[in-house]
Amino acid sequence: MKSYTLQASALTLMATLTLTACDQGPVMSGGPTSTGVITGFGSVFVNGVEYETTDASFSLDGSNGSEDDLAIGMVVKVEGSVNADGTTGNASSISYADELEGIVTDVSQLANGTVEIMGQSVKLDPLMQFESKVATIVTSADLQVNNIVEVSGFSSGDGFIVATRLEVKKASFTPGVDELEVKGNIKNLNGDTFMIGSLTVLTSSSTKLDNIPNDQLADGLYVEVKSTEGINASSQLVASKVELENGGKKGHDGDEGDEMEIEGVVLDVSDLPNSFNLNGQKVLISGKTEFEHGALNQITVQARIKVEGEFNGNGDLVAKKIEFDEAEDSLEYKGNLEAVDTTAGTVTLGGKTFQVTNSTILKDSRDNIRYFKLSDLAVGDYLEIHAYADADGNLIASKLERDDP
Repeated sequence: MKSYTLQASALTLMATLTLTACDQGPVMSGGPTSTGVITGFGSVFVNGVEYETTDASFSLDGSNGSEDDLAIGMVVKVEGSVNADGTTGNASSISYADELEGIVTDVSQLANGTVEIMGQSVKLDPLMQFESKVATIVTSADLQVNNIVEVSGFSSGDGFIVATRLEVKKASFTPGVDELEVKGNIKNLNGDTFMIGSLTVLTSSSTKLDNIPNDQLADGLYVEVKSTEGINASSQLVASKVELENGGKKGHDGDEGDEMEIEGVVLDVSDLPNSFNLNGQKVLISGKTEFEHGALNQITVQARIKVEGEFNGNGDLVAKKIEFDEAEDSLEYKGNLEAVDTTAGTVTLGGKTFQVTNSTILKDSRDNIRYFKLSDLAVGDYLEIHAYADADGNLIASKLERDDP
């Protein structure tokens, strides 16, 4: 990714799409379930829709929570309705579950944007949100072997994850105090061991099996492994619990006719042009499928896209529309804010004007304002903006962050 430091005072931040509740207008009946990354608060912004959360329930890793427990960069599932404008809606429930909470085991490829966490290859997305509770670890470049991190993102279930949020929880693991978690498809089951990605998991008579069919592990089952003992001298994760996830199948649950909107990463294209795998969900392409910002030949492994579709009787998602993520081609701009227009939703930096949308990630790393919006900006603020040019040449901000210079 190219980086441009703009000395002129500028960076025009987020639009008045800000995170404040607005007139909802007519509501569509039972809008689609939406899975995607949280890009802002003040309501909750997911997949370009500002969801009002006044009457919403919240679930975090299976436990009741609140909106305050959520963070930018988390991949969540939103149930609710979307208004006729397509940009606002009402959430009835929002659920979050991390993909991995584990020990960093290899940082040799960190400079290339990849880190290994308990046998899972984790790609650090350019727009990934990074947080740390360890004072000496400030950026992802500071990650060290043995750090305990929590990852949210898009997973293949077979050892590959694209991280949209990574939080360093502790400098190192404490057996009997901390709990490790990893999800994936069981492979190479052999007696009391199996693998998830390149991680070997060791079970024993004391390992609790939760919702496992007939209490029998099997290759291909999608599970979550928990461990309070950690990794032993043989580099095996000692399992305290193995729990069936999502009915044992990586993907999304949906009845025939249910609508779904999924943001994610393409993991398998071996069945193109008929279908492909997105985050473990099989997506079918038909002659009626519409393409936006791209074409069929651009569906490649690790391409980040959004699919709107409807489930068929086999649990496959039949794509109505496939939208490609233009932000993958974003450039980075840094400098002092020169102007902000909250009505137009633009900011100006280094003489360039950037449009802020509902999909723009808004983050305040200077004052840590949670409900950060364009009206919080002032001329002279130091900004870092990731942006891409749309078909008309307009600069669209995919991420806007206020920070100390």
